[in-house]
Amino acid sequence: MVGHFVDVNGRKSVLYISVLGMVLISFVICLIPSFNHIGIYAAVLLLLCRMIQGLFIAGEFVTAIAYITECAAKDKKGDF
Repeated sequence: MVGHFVDVNGRKSVLYISVLGMVLISFVICLIPSFNHIGIYAAVLLLLCRMIQGLFIAGEFVTAIAYITECAAKDKKGDF
């Protein structure tokens, strides 16, 4: 899912976008009103935010693993 963006923009910039997305979604989760205020919509909003957060963490993890492997010294490539 993130592969096309990595090919176009590079791993480093996509990694920054993934981290920024995680921060923004975490902030949005803090702003969701409680169940007492908006009822079941609070749970729906939380579920939606957590799903988006999962997409960002998946992109961050895969991109970070590939980036670390590419930046490793030649004699240390298999150690990570």
